[in-house]
Amino acid sequence: MVWSIRLSGGGDANCIDTRGVEVAIKQRVDDSLTSKLPNFYIVSKPQICLTETAYPCHPNSIHKTLSLNWSQSDCLVEVVNGATGRIAGSSPFKSGTSMTSRLCKAAMLSRFYLVAKEANREDLSTVPTYHAAKVMAKSYQEAKALLKSSFVHHGFGTWLVKNPNAEVFHMQ
Repeated sequence: MVWSIRLSGGGDANCIDTRGVEVAIKQRVDDSLTSKLPNFYIVSKPQICLTETAYPCHPNSIHKTLSLNWSQSDCLVEVVNGATGRIAGSSPFKSGTSMTSRLCKAAMLSRFYLVAKEANREDLSTVPTYHAAKVMAKSYQEAKALLKSSFVHHGFGTWLVKNPNAEVFHMQ
């Protein structure tokens, strides 16, 4: 899958340079890391460019917290209120009655269960939490450890650790 990141002037109308983002995203990961990664993991360098603002955002606008996301596998844009994490009523993509984003961890865990079921992996289809699923993913843990090591080796500092409670929730 190829990802493209587009930076719009919505966040900063004076933005005229992508260099800072390019350094942060593209130059912190050495291409030689790819040869050390587990199977099916690669180092990708996203396309970064400036574009015109799709919709002018005014400081007092109700639209200033809206975010758009879409994936290569479908053509429907999801409009999410970034302040609440819920899908905006006008969104063409709806992910169910909870109206949470398809990018939230609960949605990712739900898709993980579907893939585990399709692969006949009963041991994975009953994993109790999002965190437990990530811990069980050996190749993911190996790739993450290599990335962390690369950051330290190149002087970029240590991996920022988030509150572990954010990943310990149960699906019903």
